[in-house]
Amino acid sequence: MIKIRIIFVILLSAILFQNCKKEDADPLITSVDPSQVVLNGYGGEVKNFYFNASSKDGLNRLIISQQEVGSASKVILDSMMNGIRNSTYKLEYVIPEKQKDYTLLITFRIIDNEGRDKTEARKILVKGKEILLTEFSGASLYSKASGNADAFDLVALTAKFSGLSPDSLRDIQMYSENDTSSVLSKSIISPAGGQFVLFNGFDYLNATALTLQEAYNSGQKVDKISNIEQGQIILTRLGRKSNSSYAAIKITDVVDLPGAKDDKILFNLKR
Repeated sequence: MIKIRIIFVILLSAILFQNCKKEDADPLITSVDPSQVVLNGYGGEVKNFYFNASSKDGLNRLIISQQEVGSASKVILDSMMNGIRNSTYKLEYVIPEKQKDYTLLITFRIIDNEGRDKTEARKILVKGKEILLTEFSGASLYSKASGNADAFDLVALTAKFSGLSPDSLRDIQMYSENDTSSVLSKSIISPAGGQFVLFNGFDYLNATALTLQEAYNSGQKVDKISNIEQGQIILTRLGRKSNSSYAAIKITDVVDLPGAKDDKILFNLKR
């Protein structure tokens, strides 16, 4: 009799254990591929994510959000699941392009029909992408003896007259010791206090803010560039304290005809 009771208790314990084990099983299961929590990326890159979810009671809703660390979260998908028990969602995510490095969070949130709620997240360490500088074309510096504008404001992108504009707005100016000379000086200075670097090997076509700054800082700075010729590339850092930035100047033509009326230097610039 005692043996029967012992066997009964063992069987009852086994049944209760199995029931507890079933009840303890996770009813809502999720995973994300890639499995790495922290990923590396760069602006413009496409990252593929595969979000997997299953629930014995059926899936109800999937919400996917993106958030740049330090900014507000933004929902990029909010979809009803219609009670299906198993689902795999593929997210083809294009990383936003920025010039700075930043951290991005991609969050996958699933809710099932019983109100169970689970979240998976992936962090992307994004490397900033340098954007090509925009070119401004058709600028000119005239000889002062011509009676035309002999200076240029690189911030406002406008021509200036040396006798009518303050030094701070004349980032570059035609240099001449003789205001009535009919010979083009082919030299420039910066009344605004900037300096120049003659850098003909600079990659002007693919110039970015970073490559321009690095090239300028690596070169020999001078207060005046003389003997200017077509095809030369001149880098400068603006002297004005309120808007210190860099510019790349590409000389497109040097015109020195008899007399001074049409004497000028033509150039394009990026900044």
